Amino acid sequence: MNVLQGLQPAAVFTAFEELSRIPHGSGNTAGAADYVAAFAARHGLRSVQDEWHNVIVYKPGSPGREAEPPVILQAHLDMVCAKQPDVTFDFTRDALRLQTDGEWVWAQGTTLGGDDGAGVAIILAVLARQDLSHPPIEAVFTSDEETGMYGAAGLDFSLLRGKRMINLDSEEEGIFTVGCAGGVRCTVTLPMAAEACTAPAYTVAVRDLQGGHSGAEIHRNRQNANRLLAQTVAALGEGVRLASFAGGKLDNAIPREASCVVCTHLPAETLAAAARQAQQTARAGEDTAACVTVTPAPTPAAAWTAADTARLLTFITTAPAGVQAMCADLPNVVETSLNMGVVACDAAGVQVHFALRSSVESAKAALLERVLQTARACGGQGTTAGAYPAWEYRAHSPLRDTLVNAYTAQYGKAPQVIVIHAGLECGLFCQKCPGLDAVSIGPALEHIHTPAERMNVASVGRSYEFVCRCLAAL
Repeated sequence: MNVLQGLQPAAVFTAFEELSRIPHGSGNTAGAADYVAAFAARHGLRSVQDEWHNVIVYKPGSPGREAEPPVILQAHLDMVCAKQPDVTFDFTRDALRLQTDGEWVWAQGTTLGGDDGAGVAIILAVLARQDLSHPPIEAVFTSDEETGMYGAAGLDFSLLRGKRMINLDSEEEGIFTVGCAGGVRCTVTLPMAAEACTAPAYTVAVRDLQGGHSGAEIHRNRQNANRLLAQTVAALGEGVRLASFAGGKLDNAIPREASCVVCTHLPAETLAAAARQAQQTARAGEDTAACVTVTPAPTPAAAWTAADTARLLTFITTAPAGVQAMCADLPNVVETSLNMGVVACDAAGVQVHFALRSSVESAKAALLERVLQTARACGGQGTTAGAYPAWEYRAHSPLRDTLVNAYTAQYGKAPQVIVIHAGLECGLFCQKCPGLDAVSIGPALEHIHTPAERMNVASVGRSYEFVCRCLAAL
């Protein structure tokens, strides 16, 4: 069933729906890469696919423009996989359940993958179009952007000649991004010892927080479910032992839910009072639907020792969190932040996963050291992965000037040009391709990285038209 049939531009929404039928969460993009390569073959275009599941598609310039310098169009194939707690869905096997009312497109109960499926679909529609004036195009589709930009990091940049790049991984129409923060991921492991347990057990759960993108929305100071849960349990004081603790799905998404099993002889009303206080605190901010509950649970055979419980709660509640510094030269732009995205436990102990970002390399390094020092003080150790560079603002950018003029001609007003705190692959591309002139654009998407994600139909159409206009003007 073609749910998006009738939406315009048809070529864009057809490509988006075809992609949505292929599981393409981070770490599982082989099928999406094969789809892009097959799409290129159907349209008589050469493509290169690598071991990272990156794909580069080459389209010659339109008649009369074959010898011009190429332009890079770039988007990433992977999507963030998040769903409502009560929804049964397997992101490794199931097709997204697309829905539309003609104005918006969303997926039933899950993330939509408009980030960055919208960019992928727009580029594919450009590649298929035959009546467009354009220079040679190098269309680059990268993998695993959401979990560390691993695809872009592994890309063979010698396959590219372009020195101008339009990245289609932004989510606000009319806003051009021309710089972004760098980042790194950190995992802290705290070993935990267990002992026999006879105390009554309770499940303490936090749910229905706003969540959101840890770069784009970290400044909104929304509650972090992992931290709120730990604060709730820590408020109970001594006499509490944890048997489990889990929260969040991705380190780059502000966690919306978390839960733990608490073993204690404290009165049930004491736990309920702590939950009510935590809920009240959360609802005083943006998390107006926050819910913190305490329910009886079967007593486990063993629980973590009181000392290890205290160490874990101390680490989660005292490790740096949220915005750490704002940019001195750019109003209302975050300079440095981190997000405690995931807490999980296994036989080795508890793992706490962070995403750190900063536009200042020394500040990023200093923040990482603070996390590692806090971990060591609590008996844990940290490892890092997925580091990527900041994308520095260029004072002189002919590409930016061309896009601004094209936007003004199409919309009758100038776009907003910004530097953002969220990470984009443009930083890696600029590092690997010295002299690269890049701009990031995209259609209107809302609530990305959450099950409430949706994509504006008219905005997708205007954005596709804008890309076509830009290619003609280059």
